[in-house]
Parts: sequence; C-alpha cells; structure tokens
Amino acid sequence: MERRDPERADPITRLVASRVRALRTERGMSGAALGAAVHALGLHSWVASTVGKLETMRREALTIREVIALAVALDVPLPWLLADPEAGTAVPITRDVAVDPWRAMLWMVGKEPLTDPPGPTWGAASRVIGQACQVATLVERFDQVRVHHRNVAALLPGGQDADRAEEDARLERRVLEDLARPLSALLRLGYPPPLLPDDLIQRAVELDVELPARDGEAEA
Repeated sequence: MERRDPERADPITRLVASRVRALRTERGMSGAALGAAVHALGLHSWVASTVGKLETMRREALTIREVIALAVALDVPLPWLLADPEAGTAVPITRDVAVDPWRAMLWMVGKEPLTDPPGPTWGAASRVIGQACQVATLVERFDQVRVHHRNVAALLPGGQDADRAEEDARLERRVLEDLARPLSALLRLGYPPPLLPDDLIQRAVELDVELPARDGEAEA
C-alpha cells in the first residue's frame, strides 16, 4: 500500500487536521462519530475511517465544503477551526504567507487587514461586517436585559412594581435605540439588515422605537 508523505499535504490542511484532533478530543468525540456527523451533513464520502486519514495526514487537501462541515460537526465557529491562539500556531494563509493566529482570526472576521494600508474592497467589507457584529451584540444585550428583568421580578414579593417596570422599559428602549443605528448604517451601505427575533420586534413596537427593516418588511 502506498504511504503518503505528510509534508505533501497542503499547509492549511495540516493545520485543520491538527485542530480537528484537538477539538474532537476536547469534546470526547471519537473519530468514527465525527465522520458520521460530517456524513450526515451531506458529505457522503466521509466514513468512519476518513477522520483518521485526515488526522494522520493521509489527506492532502480539503474542500471548503468539508472544512465548513467539520466546523458544524464540531460545533465551533469556522475561524476557531482555522486558528489556534492557545498553541500560538501560525496560520498559513497561503503557501508563502503565515500569520499569528490572533491576527488570522481577526482577519477572518473583518477586524484586521493583512495589508497596510488595506485596499478599498477590504474597507467596504469590514464596515459591513462591523455593523452586523454590532447588531448581533445588541440583540444579545437585549436578551440579557429581558432575562435579568424577568429574574428580578420573580424574586420580588408581589412581582414587579410600576416604578421598576418603568425603569426596565427605559433600559430596554435604550438598547433598542442603540440597535437602530447599525441597522440604519447597513441600509445606507446598501445591505439588508439581519433578521431580528420576533419578540424583540414586538417589544420595539410596544416601546415606540422605530427599527429600520428590510424592503417589504414592516418596520417596528
């Protein structure tokens, strides 16, 4: 049987193979279980032995579809599969360019360019991604505020009084008003804003906060 030279593997494939082994072990997941999970995601060429072949560098390359499926199966964001800040392993962006894992990760999420100064295409993409990240952060903040308010109300004798309810509403309104800004920025940049949770939209209506909407959608 032909034995493949691990050094023939593409550099990013070698990195992904190492990350797959580490993340799989961290989860207590067998190679066969991971192979089955990737298979279930539609990559029917993946079988019980495929993960072992990858981790022992008998795979010379991976398709982008396979890399995405591995991230889904391991339940990690894609950049976390492609960079290891804990180990400090450089990320081979190309065969000739390798960068620090934190820099690689920030590049992948649109926060730090690889070139200085960045080109106009990078700047445009970074602005859009930045606004979308703000939306996600504020939606999460709204959820945290609502959960906190519900927990506090449950602990109060007789439930929530009028003064506290009003203070809670002011805080929710402030978060929703902050959320309107990145939504508006995305529309100005020519991009439809992300879909928002129904309960958030309903609360914006109740608090009379106008949230920009996609074309064809009712505004909150």
